[in-house]
Amino acid sequence: MNLLSKAIAVILAVAFLSLPFSAQASSWSTFRSSPTNNATVFDDTNSSGFAGTTYEIDGAGSFTAPIMAEGMLFFAKRINASGYNEIDAVSLSDGSIIWQKTYTRQIQRLVYDNGKIYFGADKFYCLNASDGSEV
Repeated sequence: MNLLSKAIAVILAVAFLSLPFSAQASSWSTFRSSPTNNATVFDDTNSSGFAGTTYEIDGAGSFTAPIMAEGMLFFAKRINASGYNEIDAVSLSDGSIIWQKTYTRQIQRLVYDNGKIYFGADKFYCLNASDGSEV
């Protein structure tokens, strides 16, 4: 190792050691998409009628984390062995399916904001939460 390489290594080591070691998820402003860093974003949806209620939903067992908003539960799921993926909007009051959209690519995560559902598949999408239409 030549002198220049040693000097660079020492400078990098000093710079690294001077960094604060308190970098935790709680200090990341966008970690898990919410101010509380827990991937939970609330609107004024009353979910009390849905709590403790179970509905059977057909799928291959691979679901995204659900989102509750506008009186609905939103989630993406893999459709059995077809390789297709579907986003469902289900009524919180009775479990009925409000709308469904099918995509050919895997959907990892849904994000809700101000009446819109955002996600990525083969491209980035934005849907109206109320009816599933593309924006």
